[in-house]
Amino acid sequence: MAVWPVTLPTAIQFGAAIQAGENVLRTPTVPAKMRRRFTTDILKFSGNVYMTSTQLSTFEAFFESTLAGGTLPFDWQHPLTGATVSMRFTSRYETVRIAVNGFAVSLPLEILP
Repeated sequence: MAVWPVTLPTAIQFGAAIQAGENVLRTPTVPAKMRRRFTTDILKFSGNVYMTSTQLSTFEAFFESTLAGGTLPFDWQHPLTGATVSMRFTSRYETVRIAVNGFAVSLPLEILP
């Protein structure tokens, strides 16, 4: 499995958000009956990292080549626990120039079980 490049920021630097997926089925009857859909849940995760132009080039090559356009999973640091977990992109990343040699890159990810 691919691993987040060591030359890139090691963790989300700002705007980290984790959202649990909907994992409950509920009947329309009164009283409603509920049950879990799956035994594990995929967590949606987003956040931003600052990168230099050199780091951005490395990241773009990692995304396009190593991850086949963001379709393959990779190992990286969990934003809350710091443990190594498997993640994958849910859509393309977004890049905003914030300085002459600085970029904020938003990462739409999901943490795999």
